[in-house]
Amino acid sequence: MIYELDAICAYLADKFFEKGLAPALDDPKRGLYYRWLFFGAGPFAAASDNEHLKVQVAPEQKMFMGYGDYQDTYQALVQGLEQASPYLCGSQFTAADISLGAMIMWQLKMNLLKPHPAIDRYVSAIQQRESLKKNPALFAA
Repeated sequence: MIYELDAICAYLADKFFEKGLAPALDDPKRGLYYRWLFFGAGPFAAASDNEHLKVQVAPEQKMFMGYGDYQDTYQALVQGLEQASPYLCGSQFTAADISLGAMIMWQLKMNLLKPHPAIDRYVSAIQQRESLKKNPALFAA
């Protein structure tokens, strides 16, 4: 049994590899793909939850959190999206974009994520995809 959303995405992207939702195993972008695929459910979700629950992480405790604090995680997200061209793995839209993109759009919709030009560009690239235009409910929260 696989329960974790990102594990399900990884499995399906590999199972139906011909759909192009994951870089090939020998593609240098495979590591980048894994980084962003699991960033959402790991550091980003935990940091966001702590931020919105007002959990204060003391500076000396940051190293135990696995992600630092919310600002560290937010900066990692922004820096990654500044390098997105237009997607997390360059021109290839992947399962990482489905997972993290949905989380970003939900957080924006709920006013939980501070806007940033890099975030806006990334979300716009996802929203311009033909499949999303045909079925906007795909990313509706």
